[in-house]
Amino acid sequence: MSLDSPFSEKLRKNHIAQPEEEAGIRAVIEHHRTIVRELDVQQKDIDQAIMALIRQKKAVRGIRDTHQKFIDDHQSLLSSVLHLPEDVLSKIFMESVPLEDQWPRIHPIVQISHVCRQWRDSALSNPMLWSALEVNNISLPKPRPRSEPDLQQFERRMRRLADMFSVLLSRAAGSPMTLSMRAEDPTAQHAMPAYGRSVLPVITVLRQNRWETTRLHLTPRHPDSPLLQLLQFDPRSYQSLRDLVIICSPESGSRVPGIVGHLNLHDLEQLSVLHLDLGHVNPLDIRIRWKTLTEIHLYTTLLAVDALRLMAQCPNLTRLTVGIFDTHPSSQSLYPPRSVTMPCLRSLRLIGETEGVLQSLVLPALSTFQIMEMSNHRLESAVPQWFRTYGAQLKRVAFNYDCIDVPALLSCFKYLSGAVSLEVGPSPKPADRDGGNEGEALSVAHRTILGALTVKRDDTGALIPVCPKLENLIVHAPDLKTEIGEWAELFASRRGSLQGAPTFLKAAQIRLPDPGYAEQVTVLSRYSGVYGELARRGVSTNRIEFLLEKDVRWADY
Repeated sequence: MSLDSPFSEKLRKNHIAQPEEEAGIRAVIEHHRTIVRELDVQQKDIDQAIMALIRQKKAVRGIRDTHQKFIDDHQSLLSSVLHLPEDVLSKIFMESVPLEDQWPRIHPIVQISHVCRQWRDSALSNPMLWSALEVNNISLPKPRPRSEPDLQQFERRMRRLADMFSVLLSRAAGSPMTLSMRAEDPTAQHAMPAYGRSVLPVITVLRQNRWETTRLHLTPRHPDSPLLQLLQFDPRSYQSLRDLVIICSPESGSRVPGIVGHLNLHDLEQLSVLHLDLGHVNPLDIRIRWKTLTEIHLYTTLLAVDALRLMAQCPNLTRLTVGIFDTHPSSQSLYPPRSVTMPCLRSLRLIGETEGVLQSLVLPALSTFQIMEMSNHRLESAVPQWFRTYGAQLKRVAFNYDCIDVPALLSCFKYLSGAVSLEVGPSPKPADRDGGNEGEALSVAHRTILGALTVKRDDTGALIPVCPKLENLIVHAPDLKTEIGEWAELFASRRGSLQGAPTFLKAAQIRLPDPGYAEQVTVLSRYSGVYGELARRGVSTNRIEFLLEKDVRWADY
């Protein structure tokens, strides 16, 4: 919009008005001021109209939302969820109970019971929904620097917890339950009396219940620790407790003498699965009904002679994990002269120096074997001997190659004719594997394994059968030096369609050492070239993974 006046050509040119022009200029100004005042009035009327429309819109929206909520409330009456059979609803609720170490702050079934009356009635009427309890909040909170913990507030919280646990346990209606608990004593001795008084009601409630599975991760730091009462199982659990985990921190064994005296495991008549770590305490010093156990997982190290004594007392074992320290690896005089036969043992996991027990064991049912040699004096590895003895019957195998020389390593695979799953790599110990003699030796061993597992032909053109039934492979690489072509050759040979070729490799995980955050993308991008090479050869890349692992973890067979 443009405006015009007799003086338009003189505007914005620093023109100085003449006396005879002033009257005309003032007339133009007054005329347009009148128009501006009229427009201001119109704008105010428009603003008022807009505000009225906004208020009207808000009122209409409120009415609309009220009607929509009314519709939703009525629509919920027709929801198919409300018509689910009770058994289906209970099954859904059961699937909502998280696994161990994944519990939220609030009990998940408590959250479900707050949704509606029907769900609450359903949850409260199913004791199985309340058969698991996770307790991680009875340790004294760590105070701020230069301050003391609020013991009175902690005591009030423990009383509330005791009341809440009583209610939750009553909802299980006496059915066997699972308890998972982590707790530790305060470090200061002067806080122990108040801490003990505070947590005692909670411990009393937990002990006076019928447990089927109990997992205790405890750190009792003082001889008068109230946590030790958890190791004295109530008679209510004598006939029900079948699966028990007791993990005490390493400092507990030295600071709390006589911890074995608090255990009454011999009273647990139905105990069949035991996970135990009491620091330096020898499990043979504990009174246990060894013959009833079918699984033992010991996270402490035993002398080879003690390990054999323990095995001899457990004829019904099907799974065993044990660490072995052999102080006289070349002497057989310390071992029992008779052999130990374990007719039911199917899964064995050994850590440490295992040569001593190999000579005395007879394992006719063994099919899963994991061995982690960690010898400090680099003796000849016992792994080839184990495979020579049991290799033909093994289905799942895992071993490290730190102590195995190349010729012995090649011989290992010749004995694993029935292996379906294989996991290999260096031991998961902190070491500089990028340099030095050790790093070079591990690199050579790693490449030897890849070469041995790659399917080849002999001079006559026949395929060389190495692990011919292998379907699942996990390789912990010691470094990032392996070329893309080596990986591609391995997978292509194991997924080929040659007549007489080994079983098709279904899944492979290559776990690479983490190079650090800055290099992660570069490393993974480099190894993605394996997929391109396999695609070029027409080989499927399904379920072949390259992963970076910062903390080395082996599969739990």
